Amino acid sequence: MEEKKMNNILGDLSNREKSIITCELWGNISNPLEPYGITKIKCGDSAKPVDFWLKQEEYRNPEDYYCITYPSSAALGAGWNKDNCYKVGQNIGRSSKLHGVDIVCRPGMNIKRSPLCGRNFEYYSEDPVVTGELAESFIRGVQSQGTGACPKHFLCNNQEFERMTTNAVVSERALREIYIRGFQIAIEKGNPWSIMTSYNKVNGEYVTVNKHLMNILRHDLKFDGYVLSDGGAVQSGTAVASHRNGMDMEMGYYHPTEVQNALDSGELSQNAINENIRHIIKTFEKIHSMEATGIENQADEHVLARKIAADCAVLLKNNGILPLLRQEKIAVIGKLAKTPNFMGGGSGFSNAYKLDNTYDEIANILGYQPEYAAAYDLAENPDEEMSSDMHLISEAVEKAKLADKVIFFTGIPYGYEVEGMDRKGFSLPSNQIEAMNAVIDASVSVIVVNVSGASVEMTGCIEASAILHSYPAGESMGGAIADVLFGIAEPGGRLSETFPVRIQDTPAFLNYVSYPQVRENVLYGEDIFVGYRWYEMRDIKPIFPFGYGLSYSEFEYSNASINRSELTPDSTVTLSLFVKNIGTRSASQVIQVYVAQEKPKVLRPIKELKGFEKVFLNPGEEQEVSLTLDRKAFEYFSEEQNRWIVESGSYHILIAINSEEIISSMQIEIKSKDKSHLFHFNSACERLFKEERIKEACSFLPEDKQRFFIPDKNKDLILASPFAYAVPIYHAIEDDSMMIGDKRLTNQELSQVISNLNNV
Repeated sequence: MEEKKMNNILGDLSNREKSIITCELWGNISNPLEPYGITKIKCGDSAKPVDFWLKQEEYRNPEDYYCITYPSSAALGAGWNKDNCYKVGQNIGRSSKLHGVDIVCRPGMNIKRSPLCGRNFEYYSEDPVVTGELAESFIRGVQSQGTGACPKHFLCNNQEFERMTTNAVVSERALREIYIRGFQIAIEKGNPWSIMTSYNKVNGEYVTVNKHLMNILRHDLKFDGYVLSDGGAVQSGTAVASHRNGMDMEMGYYHPTEVQNALDSGELSQNAINENIRHIIKTFEKIHSMEATGIENQADEHVLARKIAADCAVLLKNNGILPLLRQEKIAVIGKLAKTPNFMGGGSGFSNAYKLDNTYDEIANILGYQPEYAAAYDLAENPDEEMSSDMHLISEAVEKAKLADKVIFFTGIPYGYEVEGMDRKGFSLPSNQIEAMNAVIDASVSVIVVNVSGASVEMTGCIEASAILHSYPAGESMGGAIADVLFGIAEPGGRLSETFPVRIQDTPAFLNYVSYPQVRENVLYGEDIFVGYRWYEMRDIKPIFPFGYGLSYSEFEYSNASINRSELTPDSTVTLSLFVKNIGTRSASQVIQVYVAQEKPKVLRPIKELKGFEKVFLNPGEEQEVSLTLDRKAFEYFSEEQNRWIVESGSYHILIAINSEEIISSMQIEIKSKDKSHLFHFNSACERLFKEERIKEACSFLPEDKQRFFIPDKNKDLILASPFAYAVPIYHAIEDDSMMIGDKRLTNQELSQVISNLNNV
């Protein structure tokens, strides 16, 4: 739209009309922009916007439309497959466009801070690089069809318990490096048309009221799109500040009178509200400037969803029992085999177009109905522990004894992982564990298949011959699991989160609040040490590390190289590696690149993921994998300087297949003008005394005054002792006890030393 026309529209609108446009996405059927040909923007989580809860088959109307339920973001995170994320986004964008949905409120981009978060199935990873890279592919896919993508929830919506009132207390460094970084990657590479803010407070203020966070979004990340609140997130008395800070649309509970009164009084400026409306109109124009390509073919999409779900399945253990042979006598045990927990609950859920039953899909492959035992019941209410049924367990044990191979299904039942509520515990339901242990005791050939939206305690599963893990992988998950078990498809997934041994090992254990605890402030005490960063720094061995997953094939790695060994912060380094499939089956591998700084001057993780690439290889095929790392791979955020810093020094580029298995290490040197610490009058003496550049910095001083910075242990008893270490250096100007003879430093001399240190 031309600027003149835009200004004319904004000039025509009354304050009341402006308040309605920016406050009532759901609440009012009126639309003051309609005379200008601008219809209301319709948002939804899928092509069927309000489809939040499981509808049993007997209650489904065969004439109703149901969209394809693709693998969850947690499943796609385990896939590490950017192309698949694009395809899923493209198909969701197409179906949404064809069914009148303008903006898809996806992807979920919150970090998996704790396994207990009820919406973890909607989130990709514990790592911001995996999150950002996969999200940007999904976003581009959605928007290729003229549908807006709306990444969420900005920011720190890492728990569901009391999500609308809790206050996330997070350091600036953790915000930037962990919780914002994924959004930064998605915005820079994916250019989403909209972003949704979260319910919770961050550091004392609701996100849209938090001017600092909104400035980061609008200015630091340069997001110039459409910002909307989560449904009902804007509290009474906060709408005006929210619009002033850059929130464009209030979704859910709305406050148009509050906004209109502020416009009438001048408390909210016309410039601010006009900028909100500009973003809304520009987003409308983007949506209506493109048509969807192709048609919606749900039968084909169901098949695609099955292939993608198999690519996300993670093989955690295999003693050679997998893949299964069709001529073997198979027993399928566990009620989840016939009641697939294919998706978590809430706005991220949608009823399936066609739901695969895992047991039926196994039977289709075998050509007969294998023996089946339920083994356990499924609780409908996670607050009520389902007791073990010994009759069901006995039946399962008997059938296991008669089978060549046993497939035992475990997992978090539908309704346990859901929007608005966190998981009650880390363990699988106790009746499942008891039944599984009995079956494992009865047979030496048990394959455990687990489905959960985040990590679960797996110590009880480890005695099985094989473990296959799937996140809720949508309507075709049952067929995909069957395909992987029988080798029709390979297990292409790798964990995008760490599986700890026990919940007490997790980073947020002491600071993750759940009912009936009362604590308004949720302290992110683990700081930047989330996920594998925590386990490595604390030397805690997980049961399965980040990035881990087995294959049905084997790989050989060779000729790792980098194109330069010295660089500056603004240059790039390209690494390459040859990967060869030396097995007998087509398979994929995820090459993961980590960076570790040698002797950092600030506390940093032992290593951090900075890039990855998934390769698909036929037997005997070899491929070169190349990745380029830029400044972001080496920097950290300095709270003291309020900016990103790259220190001079040695860094190791680590090529790995998971966070514990490094296949190549290469060293580079970075020469940077950035300083990890800036000296000032309040700097402790110890910092100056031990600074390697101090002699050069104070060389302009007479020799006796240089002793203020290089004390003589035989002459300067106080300065040369630990008593002086914590004393701020300005005391050398003011404190008689720090005089050298009858001399003291002048203000000008100390200023010059500090300037020399900060600029050398």
